[in-house]
Amino acid sequence: MKRLLTALGALLVLVVGEMIAPTAQADAAVFPLSGYEVVSATVPVAAGATGATGVDCPEGKRPVGGGVYTGNDDMRLIESFPLGGAGDVTGWLGGVFNGGTDSVFDVYAVCARVNPEADYEAVGVTNVPVAVGTTGSAAMRCPAGKRPLGGGVYTGDDDMRVVESFPTSSRRWAGAVFNGSGFESVMDVYVICARVSPGEGYEVAGVGNVPVAVGTTASAAVDCPAGKRPLGGGVSAGSDDLRLVETFPLGAPLSPTGWTGTVFNGGDASTTFDVYAVCAPVPTD
Repeated sequence: MKRLLTALGALLVLVVGEMIAPTAQADAAVFPLSGYEVVSATVPVAAGATGATGVDCPEGKRPVGGGVYTGNDDMRLIESFPLGGAGDVTGWLGGVFNGGTDSVFDVYAVCARVNPEADYEAVGVTNVPVAVGTTGSAAMRCPAGKRPLGGGVYTGDDDMRVVESFPTSSRRWAGAVFNGSGFESVMDVYVICARVSPGEGYEVAGVGNVPVAVGTTASAAVDCPAGKRPLGGGVSAGSDDLRLVETFPLGAPLSPTGWTGTVFNGGDASTTFDVYAVCAPVPTD
């Protein structure tokens, strides 16, 4: 069932430790990224099937984040992560399961030119075991002096479902997945890191405690402050019974302004979720 993102009133605006706090020096330094753009691919996925695709950044640019848009409550996110893992990352890869009728989904890569002083790199924690019928979680911290730009979760297993994937207050990217298969599997969490600071305009914005009733889906979005664009973003779940439907840059690919997340609550109690956007003043030229 197609749905429209509805406005959610009176949402709590999250303050995520030092990462989100803007400073009076926001214009004192130039952010070490430029040439901002979002590229995408639209892929068909049949009823009851899984689909996956990757999208590469243009030549000379690197991925700083990415996500998956489904627009369909019957979709479930299997994975969304930087293409190349912790190696030479070139774009973004997303995979979904379609529990409804024939449909399509979009994969987005947020790309930019990276100045040498950013000391850009992608790091990850891999092969984290997830037992049958359980939820596994992991987090990867950026190296000293660096902060997350974006991140994601890899499963490589069609029976996995992403529960959450988001930046934390401790310069980490965290992820959790549910293993619905008949055998033990593994998961990876990746984070793209760079030497950036609030003094250059870096911050993480968020909306929190978004309610989602039993057996329903709910969506929420957070805008970046004026003059800033989303690099990456994600969703934090208030319960292991949540499943990510989509997580993607709001307004992509033409006019991204923030981040959107949609979840399905498959549990027996109402719960909440949070949506985050990693924001910075990155020019398009």
